[in-house]
Amino acid sequence: MRRRALLWAVLLAAGCEDQSGLPLPVPIPDVAQIRSSRAELGQVQTVQVVGLPGAVSGAGAVSASAEGVKVDAPATAGGTFALSIAARGGGTIALSYAGSATVKLVVPAMTHAPAVALGPIDGVPPIAAAAGKVTVRGRVDAAAVIGANLDTGDVAAAPVSSGTFSLELPGQSGQRIRVFIDDGTLGDIGWDLSVP
Repeated sequence: MRRRALLWAVLLAAGCEDQSGLPLPVPIPDVAQIRSSRAELGQVQTVQVVGLPGAVSGAGAVSASAEGVKVDAPATAGGTFALSIAARGGGTIALSYAGSATVKLVVPAMTHAPAVALGPIDGVPPIAAAAGKVTVRGRVDAAAVIGANLDTGDVAAAPVSSGTFSLELPGQSGQRIRVFIDDGTLGDIGWDLSVP
């Protein structure tokens, strides 16, 4: 009986040791903060994937796999990223962050709804850059838009008011910006711009 009590005391003491030196698991990407463009059902096409602020835990590498291909993209300190990968409409993209466990993102199938006009406002320069920030102004018949700097992974969202939007994100001359309609996916179309 004494030996059993001693054994339990040793086991409990071992379990109560300071475990602060043990590595914590890397948080998985937050799929609620990730959007992808659509692809034809069953067809492999280039799909855009963007992480909104907080999609991942900060600066690091985001890995995406689909159709036997793996793509890595940098994430910003704000947890945003942007990448392109070949994926099948209705299929999945496996995403991980800095070696985390994988989450699955379903690629929505094309809807073939009438095209929504997404573009410049007449008489207003669509893009301007100053002090490391890019402002994109445009028009669209939607509730919100997402802008992605395809060169840095920075992503921002903006509401649409009376058919127009103004979106600001980090960027500099020569970088590529893509604006999407945010309908829970990235819509069926995008607007590509270059920072002057």
